[in-house]
Amino acid sequence: MSRRLPLVGLVIALMLPRPATAQVGVVIHGRVEDAYTRQPVAGARVFVPSSADGVLTDERGVFALLLPSGAPLSLQVELFGYVSQRFDLDPSAPSRVSVLLLEPSPFELEGVTVVEESALTELLSDLRGRRNFLWGTALDRAQLERYGGASVWTVVRSRAPMLFECNEALSGLCARSRATSFVNQSSGDPILVCVDGWPSWGAVSELDNLDVRDVALLEVYQMGRGGVRVYTPRYLATTARRGGGVSPFDTSC
Repeated sequence: MSRRLPLVGLVIALMLPRPATAQVGVVIHGRVEDAYTRQPVAGARVFVPSSADGVLTDERGVFALLLPSGAPLSLQVELFGYVSQRFDLDPSAPSRVSVLLLEPSPFELEGVTVVEESALTELLSDLRGRRNFLWGTALDRAQLERYGGASVWTVVRSRAPMLFECNEALSGLCARSRATSFVNQSSGDPILVCVDGWPSWGAVSELDNLDVRDVALLEVYQMGRGGVRVYTPRYLATTARRGGGVSPFDTSC
């Protein structure tokens, strides 16, 4: 004979609060496109404005990003060669694919004529392709202005804390490797440093004496093959005129 729950007990059981469902936020699916060409933008960083966490778009410009519960439906998108933009989404965004149109960033160099602008655009596209291939960081003139009158070496150290001075590399710089230990603190991989297409020997001294306000573009790759590359406005303008582009597989100066 089964036992029945007393009526009072049943009422109390119904009044007890139920466990709240965990709030994990919403996933935003989207695609980043060039605002002018409407071509997909690969390698763009998409993140929540109030957080440093984010994702990169794939070769089709597609991304999926989890927004924390209660966070506003807003996304920030950044990529070298484009304006850093914030996109405020409407309430229907979690149920559809959002297309984000990213504005190309104007890249002004002294001495570059209208005829040369296409060549400069091609050169910058090649440099962006190499950065994506080598997983590095590129800072253009607008981003470098945030550092005021700091030296290039100061910026490099802030962007690549794994670098240290060493005797094993012609540049005098190495990146700490997995072999680094408390016993052997000097173990690391030699880093190539290039300034306007030429290898730098004793790079720390050269970079420390170079003002970021005199630099048009700075590439920093923490792990060895790409190294540190510095470009002045004059060098980029001359290279654009000469043509030929840059191969993403070229890891020499």
